[in-house]
Amino acid sequence: MYARTNWPDWVSWPSHGPVALADPPETSAEAVSALSFSDQLAELILLSSIQFIQVVDSLGNSATARARVLAPILVVPASASVRPGEAIAFTASGGNGGALTWALATNGSGGRIDPVTGRYVAGATAGVSDVIRVSDDWGERGEATVRVEAAPALGISPAAGSVPPRGTLALVALGGSGAGYRWSLAQNRSGGTIDPATGAYTAGALGWTVDVVRVVDSDGRSAEVPVRVTAPLIAWPPMVMARSGATVRLHAWGGSGTGLTWSLQQNRSGATIDRATGLYRAGRLAPARDVVAVTDSLGNRSSATVAVGRAPFRR
Repeated sequence: MYARTNWPDWVSWPSHGPVALADPPETSAEAVSALSFSDQLAELILLSSIQFIQVVDSLGNSATARARVLAPILVVPASASVRPGEAIAFTASGGNGGALTWALATNGSGGRIDPVTGRYVAGATAGVSDVIRVSDDWGERGEATVRVEAAPALGISPAAGSVPPRGTLALVALGGSGAGYRWSLAQNRSGGTIDPATGAYTAGALGWTVDVVRVVDSDGRSAEVPVRVTAPLIAWPPMVMARSGATVRLHAWGGSGTGLTWSLQQNRSGATIDRATGLYRAGRLAPARDVVAVTDSLGNRSSATVAVGRAPFRR
């Protein structure tokens, strides 16, 4: 009877793969025939990191070896969702500790991956999935799935705006690539301005017009919204006649509609004006021409002219 004496004590192999065990030494022809072991692959499903393998021939001879099971290859992230052209740096752990090779097992988007570093870039086709595969030199594999989705349409909130001259409007970009937004004025009839980074818009001094705001994302998509600039500030009536010493009630409309302040821009008659109400009283010097100015809370300004004539002579 022949005993097995020189099998390896340790064998290592992947968690799911085959291992080649050499012919058992010094075994009888009957035992070899019973084992049918020459160049045979023993495939085992392993449930823990250490396993014991035992072989017994027809004469009862046996040998045992310990098997160290290598950890499976795990890919991080295991799944992801990207837009066309976006990149992901994949990493992997496990396997036999040797060099890893990256590839695209399924490439619906037309993407690419660096075979050494695992850096993946999605292709131009959206609505598909790519499968990332990494393997070591023993054939152990790990995979990850990448869903390539089209970016949502780029938009602006609010979809339209209305402000007085010199008024402000906060605009927000929605959708698109989600990054790299740049703002500009595609049409600037009011003399307005916009912050290219934040989208903070300020209308110019010219009213009764429309500006057009544009935003472009990092993918080059663009969206536009109109901003209506309402009526300018107007003092009313724009010209009036008054006798010396007479009063005239002036009004204003348009502009911001708040914070009105009245003043005498030109006062040749010696007139007075109520700064809050716009009540004007002509002076005694005539004939003369006075100019009344009104300013709103945004700094919009308008003026009216008062022609002062002599009061009739009374006996």
